[in-house]
Amino acid sequence: MRQVDSNPLVSIGLPTYNRAHLLTQAAESVLAQDYTNIELIISDNASTDGTRNYCEELCRQDARVRYIPQPTNLGPWDNHIAALKGANGDFFMFLGDDDWIDRSYVSGCLQFLLIHRDYVLASGRAYMFAGTPFYIRQRI
Repeated sequence: MRQVDSNPLVSIGLPTYNRAHLLTQAAESVLAQDYTNIELIISDNASTDGTRNYCEELCRQDARVRYIPQPTNLGPWDNHIAALKGANGDFFMFLGDDDWIDRSYVSGCLQFLLIHRDYVLASGRAYMFAGTPFYIRQRI
């Protein structure tokens, strides 16, 4: 059984490429979590839009954010791996640059994993939004 303190660091890897217009909502949902011992690792796959500017500003505003700009496009797989390798936390999750999480998502998953120490994965329910207020609820 793994030993983890009661306030472990949770790393959230957010790989992205040319999606600055979507990245804002994803990053803000991470930084607004009710569990605050988190780090957000944004691995930018050599974007040519405003991603770099947004991420650098985010790093200035919040010390929990780390920006890893790739010098060339690594492709999606290696960009995900770069985000994972940049993580320092006891727990890790990926978040898509076009996704966002509820304010208590991290605390809920973490609480479950700390209570059920023989588990290695926790997940919430996925909802897919296509405009407002239309949504499709997907049961997992």
